[in-house]
Amino acid sequence: MRIGPFELRPRRPPSLLLSLAAVFIALGVWQLYLAHETAALKQTLQARAAMPPMKIKSFIEDPEGLRYRHIEVRGHYIPAGQLYIEGCRHEGRAGMHVITPLAEEGSTRVMLVNRGWIPANADGTPTDAPMPKGPIYLRGEAQIPSSPALDGGPEAAKTWGDRWPYLTVPLYQSRSDLAVQPVMLLLDPDQPGGLVCDRQRPMPNPWTHLGYAAQWLALALIAVLIRGRLNLHRPAPEDSRPEASDPRPPPRPGKLPHTGHCGQMHDQKERPQT
Repeated sequence: MRIGPFELRPRRPPSLLLSLAAVFIALGVWQLYLAHETAALKQTLQARAAMPPMKIKSFIEDPEGLRYRHIEVRGHYIPAGQLYIEGCRHEGRAGMHVITPLAEEGSTRVMLVNRGWIPANADGTPTDAPMPKGPIYLRGEAQIPSSPALDGGPEAAKTWGDRWPYLTVPLYQSRSDLAVQPVMLLLDPDQPGGLVCDRQRPMPNPWTHLGYAAQWLALALIAVLIRGRLNLHRPAPEDSRPEASDPRPPPRPGKLPHTGHCGQMHDQKERPQT
């Protein structure tokens, strides 16, 4: 098959490039699926954040159903269980988040409350974080803290004291005898005990998956184009092609070839001259 001045000569079996293109296309389609799922989850969380606050009066059985939902709870702070999350910056200043447990009214349950950000002293110690006493009524956003890729587990948390690198509810539960709610309350700044509001909402982003999908599909296209280019060959001009050689061997010296009755070549000795 000719394409302009080129001649298409497909190679078989399919090369590694076509196999890679199939893998890249599959990865691109997978990322498109993740982008669709992430967009749906983002819409759900945004709609949930716009709902009216929900009063917490029992143990939360479905924490994922409350993520980013505004909740309200009544109780009192427990100073002895307070800890700090290090490595948090606000407007370029080093500091930490203050996590204080709240004993829910009329129960033995505890809900962790992220009261906000405080700056750190020059030696890295936390500054004062005033805490109200007595029964209080709190309102904020329900969040589920996640662990990093390298999680030290409960054994590592025993050596952290009251200054932790990160927080998860299971880690805090491992050092408490009380029933800890599976969500953390991100306190509104105007609430009792509220500090500097440094609200971080890791909302799902479908554009990340769309970017990955574009990269995989672009790699698939490049592999297909390279494979097609390798199949194109420019044929040699007619006048530059070598002439077909005579497959018959050259005659031996002293003998002349002649054609017999059946068209076959025979050798004959030279007749002597008289």
